[in-house]
Amino acid sequence: MAVVSPTGTGPVPSGSVAQPTPDGAAANCTSAQLRWTLVHLEHVPTTPGDPVPARLTAQNAGAEACAFDGYPWFRVHVGKGPEVVAVGARTVPVRLVVAPGRSVVVDLHYSEVPDTSRVCYFPADDLAQGQALPPHAGRHETGPALKMTDAHGKRVGIVVCDKHMWMSAPVLK
Repeated sequence: MAVVSPTGTGPVPSGSVAQPTPDGAAANCTSAQLRWTLVHLEHVPTTPGDPVPARLTAQNAGAEACAFDGYPWFRVHVGKGPEVVAVGARTVPVRLVVAPGRSVVVDLHYSEVPDTSRVCYFPADDLAQGQALPPHAGRHETGPALKMTDAHGKRVGIVVCDKHMWMSAPVLK
């Protein structure tokens, strides 16, 4: 059974609880108060198009709760060269109020297996990096450069073999 958010705007994603403030007073999360990590999850792709999830996490390192209201902006790029910008899934995310020390998690889905062309948009030997911004980021906010790590904290390359990347709805952890 789907739980409806307190604002009545849609279902609360599985595994999260929308935490309303008495008057919606929590300000939008800003880049300055979020600490982003990008982790490649243990999964072995077998065929082209097999979604290989990575997890993007934003931890509230600030002293005040903030509102994460929508999908973050996320891209993988090589310098000023090519980029792939992730788009949100069809699920409408709810407003999540993130207390200090708590995190919001977004799963990323993309292909790491080349199609019949045998070419990846960002191959393993590229110096691709991620960049993330919170929803409703200010015009002059810039997101940090994110290196991908495995579940043990070892740096791994970002391999993207398609020009498409999808995000699951944000979930409060």
